[in-house]
Amino acid sequence: MGRRLFEINKDYREWPAQDRCTVVYLPAQVSVDMKDTLGTWEHLAFFEAQGLVRLVEVPEAESFDLQGHAIRPFRLVRVRLPDRRWREEASCCPG
Repeated sequence: MGRRLFEINKDYREWPAQDRCTVVYLPAQVSVDMKDTLGTWEHLAFFEAQGLVRLVEVPEAESFDLQGHAIRPFRLVRVRLPDRRWREEASCCPG
């Protein structure tokens, strides 16, 4: 999922350390899913506690400004394959 990418914000070369912070914008449903099922929230919360990321939850159907651009998250539709397609693939396999 690419969470370890934020570890490069940690400065191990300078003293005192000059860590960088990345702002992570999460749509409301994504943050709910991360907290409930994916187990990702704890990892990002750990990075936030270290000052490597700042988590910003974006409420449903609201936009936010990022460097002069309006960003509006939206949900994607899940498309499921019909069951018959799986049966056709299974029937073509020997065995």
